[in-house]
Amino acid sequence: MIRLIYKSFLVYSQRENKYFYEEFGDSVNIVYGKNTSGKSTLFQLLNYTFGINDEKNKLKEILDLDISCRLDCDIIVGKQKIDFIIIRKNDKILIKYGDKPFESFDGIDGNNSFEHNRLKEYIRNLFNFTLYLEQKGEYKAASIETIFLPYYIPQDVGWIMIRKSFKGLEFYKNFKYDFLDYYLGITNDFDRKEKIELEKELKEIQANIEFYQSIETNSTNLLVSKFIDEKFEGKSKEYIDKNKNKKEQLIKHEKEYVLKCNELAYLKERRSILQRIKKNTEQQNPDTNGKCPTCNRSLEYSIEKAYEYYQDFNDTTNEIGRIDKKIKKLQRDIDKLEKVINESHQALKQEYEVLKQYSEEKITYDKWLEYKIDAQIVDKLNTTVAKLNKELQGKRKILDIFKTDEEIKEERTEKEKEFFKIFQDYTKKLNVKDFFDDERFRNLYRMSVFPKQGVELHKTILAYNFAFNRITQNTGVHRLPLVLDAIFKEDIDQDNKNEIINFISNYKPTDTQMFISIAESENEDNIKNYNELYFNGKAHLICIGEKKKERAFLSKIISQVDIIDDTNKILYEY
Repeated sequence: MIRLIYKSFLVYSQRENKYFYEEFGDSVNIVYGKNTSGKSTLFQLLNYTFGINDEKNKLKEILDLDISCRLDCDIIVGKQKIDFIIIRKNDKILIKYGDKPFESFDGIDGNNSFEHNRLKEYIRNLFNFTLYLEQKGEYKAASIETIFLPYYIPQDVGWIMIRKSFKGLEFYKNFKYDFLDYYLGITNDFDRKEKIELEKELKEIQANIEFYQSIETNSTNLLVSKFIDEKFEGKSKEYIDKNKNKKEQLIKHEKEYVLKCNELAYLKERRSILQRIKKNTEQQNPDTNGKCPTCNRSLEYSIEKAYEYYQDFNDTTNEIGRIDKKIKKLQRDIDKLEKVINESHQALKQEYEVLKQYSEEKITYDKWLEYKIDAQIVDKLNTTVAKLNKELQGKRKILDIFKTDEEIKEERTEKEKEFFKIFQDYTKKLNVKDFFDDERFRNLYRMSVFPKQGVELHKTILAYNFAFNRITQNTGVHRLPLVLDAIFKEDIDQDNKNEIINFISNYKPTDTQMFISIAESENEDNIKNYNELYFNGKAHLICIGEKKKERAFLSKIISQVDIIDDTNKILYEY
């Protein structure tokens, strides 16, 4: 089991000269403040920092401030604790795991980009996350969102329906089955065990077809026999000319690759220098009694100097933005060129062997006869391919009518019984009226919405998520902090609030952190009372906006904050 613990979170905007920084508690963290103060923003930014772009639309207002995010964590593998740092600025993410150097991912703002897929693979390996989902007839590595899905209940849709914290997951075929099977510790999904075996056979047949089809072009002997045979007169000259053209194209690509790598290195170095210039320029602002970086004397104010300062500062900022865009485009171009060069090298290597053998052959009657026999092999290969295609179609028909595996159904049934026992008990603890006479709500694999509304729906969703968290605690899957945004709806009365907070305190996860958010205005003092009554005063309290400000997530003024300087240094370096 791999566990993740959030230690501290930093978000800052140098442009606005404001920041947020908080060190978290190891157990319960209560985030509170006025409505729209920024409590949900904190949770959304935690997800965004890991590369979850689903949150970007909700965060547009704060992302427009050109923010940087840094999350310091502990990753616990068995008894080993490993330092983990992840930093995100726009479409760039830097990750440091233990004593290893930072790894950079540039251009991760698109979920289908090369760099985002590389980031996804990194995070999947980090948490030993092996879930695959079916899309367009093939299983693909599940997204980063599915790593966080069981541990995040957002304010908007999270308290209405289950498994809807992130968008787009319903487009995967059988998503609910694959997702539940994985987190419940069932290694095979619906028909997965035998289905994968059948798919494996299909892939082997397809590979054999491709192999036989490629023999004619990849076999040196067969290619040479075609050149020698009188039916292919002039083929060798055409082949040599084609090889020459490919070689010239490869040289062109390699030259372009070197130039682009040099340009990328130059731009990264230039960006680093400009960042340092920008930092020094900020200290020379005549409006705020800036100082000379050489003699440390205060600069005298004048309209001319102020104009000159802001012109220099804006020029530097614009140049950094322009360079960031160029770096992103160059990285994509370099990735594509590297793929093309590797493929060209492989093709030319094979063609060289053909040309070498052809040029060295001394043709005799026996050799000519041997090549004639090789040419006949091609006809036999075509016959073999036809037979394999027929077998392939037969396997596909079997796959189309494949039945449910009874062993998997029994395993699911046992898990459903275990879950239902906990779920029913939790709904009773929350005084939710029994609704389990309908079989749909006793069957975990059929649940999606509940026949409740208002506070009863809210408490039912709470019971479901706590029951699911508990049943997955011992299945060996990764464990992340449980994040519950807005645990009280606006129309929940105080008795129900007490009931909910009491339930959370009694049945919270014992092996992970928990984050909850509660709205509270300046004329209220419930949070401290909740902490004393239900958490023995040990919950870590995080106030956003002093209980009176709206949109106050970034409210502290940057002065001398060491962690910001350290983060800037890392961003400049990488």
